[in-house]
Amino acid sequence: MKAILTQQLIYFIPTLAMVIWAGYQCYKHGAVYIMELFEGQSDLAITLNKVLLLGYYLVNIGLLVYTLMQGERQEFLSDLISQQADRVGVVALLLGVLHFINILGLNLLKRSKFLKP
Repeated sequence: MKAILTQQLIYFIPTLAMVIWAGYQCYKHGAVYIMELFEGQSDLAITLNKVLLLGYYLVNIGLLVYTLMQGERQEFLSDLISQQADRVGVVALLLGVLHFINILGLNLLKRSKFLKP
């Protein structure tokens, strides 16, 4: 039992830190882009940025908890490292895909007539 908990913590803590750091960076640096997109509507831009961050955290922390329960107990360190690398890779890949989808969606929104005066 103690070995399984240790293995899960080895995965969970660094990956959670990565998710929180990446979310904060996107939130902080994306604010400028969203403010430009919603020029003159700063309240809407700030709210949208916060909602995007919340959705990001919900999806990624949910995936993190889900994948936490998927692994098996590993006897050898090399197997443990391989398993943890696979898990972290899936979460990092999802982070990149979500970021790309958000940027694409915001770019399409900017080009649409929805935001034109």
